[in-house]
Amino acid sequence: MEGKDKSREPIYSRSLKAGKRHYYFDAKRDKYDNEYIVLTESKLIEGVDGESTKRQKLFLYKEDFQKFYDCFKDVLNFFGGVSDDVVAPLEGEEIVRDEDHYISLDIDFDGELEKLDD
Repeated sequence: MEGKDKSREPIYSRSLKAGKRHYYFDAKRDKYDNEYIVLTESKLIEGVDGESTKRQKLFLYKEDFQKFYDCFKDVLNFFGGVSDDVVAPLEGEEIVRDEDHYISLDIDFDGELEKLDD
């Protein structure tokens, strides 16, 4: 399709199906080369008129990645963290455990792995 804005296309994408919900994790760059993530929840809703889909999106910009990660990790750890039997690394990814046996995931848009400071 000519004239399509390529900045809206994901440069990396993952999806997760969880019952009637689908979660999409899209890494994107805007026209100024700023990196951001769009988290989308898509939920199938059954109504009187049939089924419909409800979507909610969260835009997370690179300058907030570390703060978001820290809060997300803190909330997961409140519930006891995530064990190896719940999460497994993808090929080329690494799971790093800290001294408290909580999981730290490293995500870098350049494809390099780095341990995030706690």
